[in-house]
Amino acid sequence: MSPRAHDDAMSDIAGWALILVYLLLAVAAARTVLVGPRRQPSAAAAAARPRIRSNSPAATASAGVSQEPPTQETLGRAR
Repeated sequence: MSPRAHDDAMSDIAGWALILVYLLLAVAAARTVLVGPRRQPSAAAAAARPRIRSNSPAATASAGVSQEPPTQETLGRAR
């Protein structure tokens, strides 16, 4: 490989490295803007979370019980 070709290849690698760094910084900045800073929930939010979770459909549904209406005939009529 000639010295000129080697220099061109190194220049290409450096260029791609700069593009990669720029993209990583842009993604990190966008994530900060979209997600916002991480912070601790307020005391009220922390206290409400278990109550909200206990009222969720998954928590209130009994195991093996279907919420679908019956489809079999009852006294000659389908429900």
